[in-house]
Amino acid sequence: MKIAVKDTVLIKGPATIRLQDGEAEVLGIPLSYEEPIVVRRNKILPIEPITKPAYITAAFGQNGCILQKQIKGGTKIWVRAKDLVTSTPIKVRRLMVVGASDSGKSTLTTYLLNLAVAKGIKVGVVDADIGQSDLAPPGCVGGAVIGRQVIDLRDVKGGVFEFVGSTSPMGIERVVVMSVRRAVERISDQQPDLLLINTDGYVDGEGVEYKIKLSESLSPDLVLYISTEPRSRLKERLIERFGVEKVLTLEGAGIEKSSGERAERRMSQFHRYLRHGKVTRRKISECKITFLDREYAINPENRSTTGKLEICDTPDLTILSSERKLILPRRVLGGMFVGLGGEVIEGFGCVIRCDEGDNMEIWTPLHTFQKIQLSLIRLNEKLRDERIPHRNLNLYTEPLDKEDIC
Repeated sequence: MKIAVKDTVLIKGPATIRLQDGEAEVLGIPLSYEEPIVVRRNKILPIEPITKPAYITAAFGQNGCILQKQIKGGTKIWVRAKDLVTSTPIKVRRLMVVGASDSGKSTLTTYLLNLAVAKGIKVGVVDADIGQSDLAPPGCVGGAVIGRQVIDLRDVKGGVFEFVGSTSPMGIERVVVMSVRRAVERISDQQPDLLLINTDGYVDGEGVEYKIKLSESLSPDLVLYISTEPRSRLKERLIERFGVEKVLTLEGAGIEKSSGERAERRMSQFHRYLRHGKVTRRKISECKITFLDREYAINPENRSTTGKLEICDTPDLTILSSERKLILPRRVLGGMFVGLGGEVIEGFGCVIRCDEGDNMEIWTPLHTFQKIQLSLIRLNEKLRDERIPHRNLNLYTEPLDKEDIC
């Protein structure tokens, strides 16, 4: 296949790409004649000539294909962002990438990473897309300092995890902001020359002010806003809050994913972090328990810092919570995805069951842990996820004791 200099071809995996003649690159990585490029299932990569036409061959697996031929643009539409990380000295230290779902945020983040690494720049990446994270399982914020070029951030082992416990920030925006901030601080402690922060696609309605609060918390040198619409309330608010000089608008270059592709992507990430596990037993009263960034215990010693955990047998599968109380239906624990570790997240697990003696069986690759972080994510036997119902308690709805609902 011939690709003209000004054109781009989008390849959807699974596929293996080989350069036969000419010059081409993928997300800033030059193709070589010796090493083929392997494209994961449902991953979409742009193949772009550099200074002369490229000739490539492509072998496809099931559902792999050439998605588009001879499209104008590719990563060339991001030349202004490219200049930020390739100039000497580097113009910015902290970039935050914002845009709607499937606008090209992860592609842009990977592209800028590769350009910076090629210049010898030490790059930190924080993936704050808790629904489709590359550096962590779904429901988590992931981060890493990366010293090599990659075509897929899933090829990188995340070094920093912050557990949120939901695949959507809606209704728990404060928890997500705090988790992302902690991840950014932990990656910043490793002193990267450049920090790239990728965000989720929640940009409408309440998502506008959520993104403003996230930006305020992280203090980026520049916000890269990927535009997919002629007019955007989020863009207007970003400029209003930070000034036009702090917001760089870029053209979107994403391809919309189907709901099935999104589900398959999450399933593969769950499998990645839960494989090689075994059944581990823990008594809940002997572990620290957290839920949505709040600590709970069956018998809390300090009620000002630790809420009371109540596990009950009820047909209602809704989790009820407030700062001082967490009411957990026993049945809802079966299949719950959890974060495990000590002071920081060290691994992940899936609860198998919790008996009436509050003994919990967890499938996990982790051998030891002192803290269990609960979630709103339930996995079935095929690791497909569903959201666990949750409702906040308040002064008017919070029961006085366990017997009021159990």
